[in-house]
Amino acid sequence: MTPTGTNLLGLVKHLCSAELPYLGFAFGRNFDAPPAWFGQCVEPSRDKWATAEESRDYIVEMYRRAWDHSDATIEELNLDVMG
Repeated sequence: MTPTGTNLLGLVKHLCSAELPYLGFAFGRNFDAPPAWFGQCVEPSRDKWATAEESRDYIVEMYRRAWDHSDATIEELNLDVMG
């Protein structure tokens, strides 16, 4: 863990938080069940560490779903689509 609290699982969580807006919402492609931490503006960079309530399995599964969602966006949209 770093002095800011970031840890490896937190980086996976952050990737999920970055991919959904950039490769989903920006192209009008909503995600059926956003992660529980979305909309929680308790602290800046809150998505860079896992809390005791967030299991490794939950965070990894959410990232896998975000990853699949991003892949589908890339496959289904033309390169010239504005996002």
